[in-house]
Amino acid sequence: MLQSGLAFYQQLADTNTENESASFSAATARIRMAMIQSSLKDYEGARTHLHSAVSLLEPLATKSPENAGYQRELG
Repeated sequence: MLQSGLAFYQQLADTNTENESASFSAATARIRMAMIQSSLKDYEGARTHLHSAVSLLEPLATKSPENAGYQRELG
């Protein structure tokens, strides 16, 4: 079941990130993937996806600091 969830979020993470909404969706998908990989004890994979998510979220949060969603996902 976790593997199918991982595949689903991988499809979302691989989407076009040319606009803010798509970048945010890809970043949150990568966060979910990291959570699943951590549950599967794939800590290196989880770390890789978290770093990727942060690299998408930081520019969004900088550009739109009033967006609570961006700030929340950055933690």
